[in-house]
Amino acid sequence: MKRIAEIHLGAWTIFCDIAGWVQENPDNPIVTIAAVAMPPETVKKRRAQVLEAFAHAPVKWKAGGVEGWNRILPITTKRDVHVAISQVHRAGTPWGSSTIRQKHFLTTPSLG
Repeated sequence: MKRIAEIHLGAWTIFCDIAGWVQENPDNPIVTIAAVAMPPETVKKRRAQVLEAFAHAPVKWKAGGVEGWNRILPITTKRDVHVAISQVHRAGTPWGSSTIRQKHFLTTPSLG
């Protein structure tokens, strides 16, 4: 049996971002969550590639659009980079009751 890719069993560096407002009554009910994981020894190289792809001028995720996607895709498809993307639809009673519980948790004095 031939192994197609190397297996990394060491530590991982993970970068995460959320696009969308996490609030009780959002204008747009969709939140997009993305995470990128890579071995720590490749972080410097990948970060330099991202900066170069955007002419050393950071661009907000929401402003990247298709052009930003086309710039980042060659970097995120490297063998040492792993990507996860998920969308959450925030609507209805569960979302509203969740924000009420969060507010209660944040305003209730601790017992310690």
